[in-house]
Formats: sequence, C-alpha cells, structure tokens
Amino acid sequence: MPEPEPEPAEDWGSDAAPANGSAEDMSTTRTHSGLASIISELKTAPDAAHDVDDDEDEYDPTMALQDTEIRVPLGSDEEKELLARMRVHLAGSGLEGTEEFWLLACLRARKFDPESAATRMQRYMAWRAEYRIDELGQPSNERMQAWLKLQMARWTGGRDQAGRFLIHVTMRNTRPDEFSAEDVMRGIHMIFETLLRAYPDAQARGIALVGDLRDVAFANLDPRVPKLLGPAMSSVLPVRLGRFHLCHPPWFFKLVFPLFMRFQSPKMKSRTAVRSEYAELYDEIAADQMLPETGGSFEYDHSEWLATLLYGEAVNALTVTGREGELTVQELAALVVSRELTAEAEVAAAGMSARPLAELIDMEMVEECDED
Repeated sequence: MPEPEPEPAEDWGSDAAPANGSAEDMSTTRTHSGLASIISELKTAPDAAHDVDDDEDEYDPTMALQDTEIRVPLGSDEEKELLARMRVHLAGSGLEGTEEFWLLACLRARKFDPESAATRMQRYMAWRAEYRIDELGQPSNERMQAWLKLQMARWTGGRDQAGRFLIHVTMRNTRPDEFSAEDVMRGIHMIFETLLRAYPDAQARGIALVGDLRDVAFANLDPRVPKLLGPAMSSVLPVRLGRFHLCHPPWFFKLVFPLFMRFQSPKMKSRTAVRSEYAELYDEIAADQMLPETGGSFEYDHSEWLATLLYGEAVNALTVTGREGELTVQELAALVVSRELTAEAEVAAAGMSARPLAELIDMEMVEECDED
C-alpha cells in the first residue's frame, strides 16, 4: 500500500515557512522545488531491510543507566574467553587474525555475544572494503581533512548522564555539492573509529548523537545519506547508538522526517527524540557537556581536535612497527634524528592508524638536523 502524503508542516521549530506573495517568491519557488525533489527521491526508495541481529529492545529512558552498564569488565579473563569463542565462529572466514581492536569493538557493541559479534564483524569488514576505508577514509586523507574542517560532525569527550559519549552533528555545515554521500559515510565512520580508539569504553557504553538542525536549509540535505547510514548503523557498523537527539527542527522538518525514518530500524526509531529547544536535552545531558553553540559550556577547540585525529589522542603512547613498547613524542624524535628509524617505519597511536613516518614528518628537514 502506498504511503499517505505527509501532512503540512506546522509549529516545528522556530523557523517559519516562507510566506506566499513575499518579495522572496522566486527563492521560495526554488526552495519548494528542492523539497519536492528530496521527498520524491525518498518516497520512491524501498524501505530499508533490517537484519535479524538488530535485536535490542526499544529505548526506555528510565533504563538508560542499565542500558550503558558494561556487562563484562574490559580486558578481563572473561572477555578474553568470549573473544576466543568469537574467533571460533569466524573460523574459515579469513577474519580470525584481524586487528584485535575491531574484534573487540564488535564483541562489545553486540553486548558480548560471540556469535552475533562474529556476524557483525563479517558484515563490517565487507562494508569497510566496499567503501575503501583504509585508502579513502583515514584522517590523513586530504579529502577527509577538508570534510572534517566543515565541523559537520565531531566528538569532544563529553558524555550524557548515562555515560554515552556525545557526537555533535551540525547539519547547517554540510555541503552536498562538495562531498558525496559516500564521502559523508567515510567521514562519519572516521568519527566513530577515532572515538572508539580514544575511549575503549565507548565500544561497550555506546554513543549519543546530538543533531543540531538550527538554520539548516534544503541545500544542506542529501537524501542519499540516510539511505546509506540507516542500514549501516542498524546492522553493519560496530557502534552502539543509544540515543539520537534532533534539536531545533526547521519548518519543513515535518515533511521530510517521516521519510528519513523509513531507513531506520524500529530500535533506532525508538531511540530518536525531537527537541524544540536545547534546554530540553538537559534531562539527559548536563549543560557542561554541551558545546557553547548548543547552549552549553563545554570547552572545545576544533583545531586541537583536528590535530588529535591526525596525530593521535595519546601523544605519549606512540608505537613503531617492529619495536616493542611505547614511545613519547620526544623519544620518537630522537630516534628519527639519530637515523635509527627510516622514512618507511610505520607509526601508530590512539585515533590514528599505522602510517609511514614520511607521512608525519618532513624527512628533508630531518636531514638538516644535527644528531646532537
């Protein structure tokens, strides 16, 4: 049966619909045309299919603390035993020897169910290859760096009152004319990966998205993004999305929102809340954990955050392929200057995948340095 036409928007947020007969008639016509195009594309797409392992209960705000409780101590013998059982389920898949970080991320995201975690791992690694994450979705990629500078999505280390880590999404900063839906998917994945690497307990406690829709325009909307992101969040990515807050919706939100929700699982729908004012978030997120632009007081420096993603969260915990133990930045620099490390040596840190030293340091300048 075809979906009924959405009802006209009314009283959805502070941005009023353009009035007919105003001096902006021509602009309004183009705006309505853009909206019609977005609605048409969303309505003609099939409803997203959701996988059988998307089995978490619908969201109950009164159970938030229980929902984020870590059921198995991270790094414990019990977790290691569950990880071994997960590897058994992966036998023959070629993924048994995958970086342990991802095995644990899937295990923790699936509430320590080894079989479900193995299924998620296989789906995720196939998705990762399809989107060429290792090649195109890393902080060192120039296109990803340009996308990050938009400040469309970022994590700060802030948490909601249930302990979930916050990811702030500022929709007015999106640029569909410059970045494809696939670019956005890679960027969002990069945000998730760097957060999970920087804060391992986020793998088990989950995350909360704060979507800031203030001043968003039709030009900021790309209908392909929810069509790709919804199924990925539901049954592919090793991330637990515990809450999705949508704040300050524009006047046209009531028209588009029900169509966007077609691509979300029942669980995701139950965890999505629409907020007319930022203050409505304070029951779940303290003001000192919110960014100033959303009425909070959390101190945040975007330049510092970008450096964190590019060079690693733990600057005193660098590792070099082939060498045991961790190094400080100063120790690494000493090894470079003394020529004990070559340009091909690979360096890794929290929030940063292993990369050749030459990508991080100007080796020509090193040649000019005195060894003392």
